Amino acid sequence: MTARAEWPVQNGQVRMATDPLDAKGVVEAGRSEARAWNGIAPGTHRPHAFAGLGLRAAEQFYVDGLGFGLMQRFAPSALFVAAGGYHHHLGMNTWNSLGAPPTPPDAVGLRHLTIQLPDEAACARGTTRAGAGFPVRAAAGAWWLTDPASGAGVILVAGRTPPAVEDLAAAAA
Repeated sequence: MTARAEWPVQNGQVRMATDPLDAKGVVEAGRSEARAWNGIAPGTHRPHAFAGLGLRAAEQFYVDGLGFGLMQRFAPSALFVAAGGYHHHLGMNTWNSLGAPPTPPDAVGLRHLTIQLPDEAACARGTTRAGAGFPVRAAAGAWWLTDPASGAGVILVAGRTPPAVEDLAAAAA
């Protein structure tokens, strides 16, 4: 991991790049595992999401609403946001998703993400600002919002271990 002092900063934003993916290597690594796909393991940190309705909706929700800092904008196609000055906790792009319909229930895709905030007050601020015009449901000791850009569920929890996502999703439905 690169130390924060070594991050390349340009015009007040962390300079990032999009490098090619070794797709063949990824496929071969998956084949060598010789096990069936059962979804992403619980607790996996997956910081990238698609913004099918555009980056402005994503920015309004995550930056203006939930209070993340804007760390980098690859105009007009990608946005990286973070808390506490980190280079990015969430990355959103429209590379293959702008105007696309929501992911079908039987396909692999981001269904929900959990954001752990420091305390109940931060959750209240987030639900008030990010939830403006959108439903906010309290369930199982957390708050459930819907990301207007991707349609994914966003679960806000206050400084503790998140509840079982399945329980929260069922309670919020």
